[in-house]
Amino acid sequence: MSKLTKINDPCLGIGTFLLEGSDTYTSVSSALKTGYRLIDTAAVYQNEREVGKAIIDSNINRESILVSTKLYAKKIGYDVAIEECKKSLELLGLSYIDIYFIHWMPRRYEDLLDTWRGLEYLYEHGYCKAIGICNITLYYLDKLLKDAKTAPMYCQIEFHPFLQQELFLEYCKSNNIKVIGYGLFAKGLVFKNEALKKLAEVNQTTIANLVLSFGISKGVIPLVKSKDPVRVQANYCNNFELSAELLLEMQNLNDGVRVYRDPENNPYV
Repeated sequence: MSKLTKINDPCLGIGTFLLEGSDTYTSVSSALKTGYRLIDTAAVYQNEREVGKAIIDSNINRESILVSTKLYAKKIGYDVAIEECKKSLELLGLSYIDIYFIHWMPRRYEDLLDTWRGLEYLYEHGYCKAIGICNITLYYLDKLLKDAKTAPMYCQIEFHPFLQQELFLEYCKSNNIKVIGYGLFAKGLVFKNEALKKLAEVNQTTIANLVLSFGISKGVIPLVKSKDPVRVQANYCNNFELSAELLLEMQNLNDGVRVYRDPENNPYV
């Protein structure tokens, strides 16, 4: 296999974390019909087969769909990364993956670099169009950029109004790394926040679309998840450009609160 052509980034993606069986298939099918072109899954989600089936059944040109999946966090090393990517391809029923991620940085940097070498092989040999890493500290990312033969093209991180990751975003922008954000609704906390309720009301929008529009305005590609086709469509179709004043008000909500694991202090592996 040879390296594939570059991919075009969408403004929004559909995530499949915690979706199972027919719910996965329904969500991805609804998303593709609505217009989503980034579909995100992972080996640990155990739904790659359903994701692939929904993509194949959509009859949408494969080249226009971006599929991202991830190496299971406890799978470490050069050979393991290559083997696991091939397993994901088989489950997805696809001939290539658009973005292949390390799901979580290993505790030891040497293990991270060895695993990354496996992703470089996969990229060079055409198993994926791009490679990246999720849930990594800025310190490790900087070390990896210095040692990598092929630099990470994408990072996937927790991002929402209460955790805006400004330094991380600035670093990625300066190094031509695209950022995909997960957890935009902060496990539902955004819908309980009084400031967001008022901002959504004043701007005649929903909290969901306000938060997603904010992420897009910050240069993040947000991932959203729902098995409800109506909500899938609303999340995609009703986003808007934030005014400078509204953008500033949203930025003022940043207080550094995480709702998912902290890769710095609470490593997955």
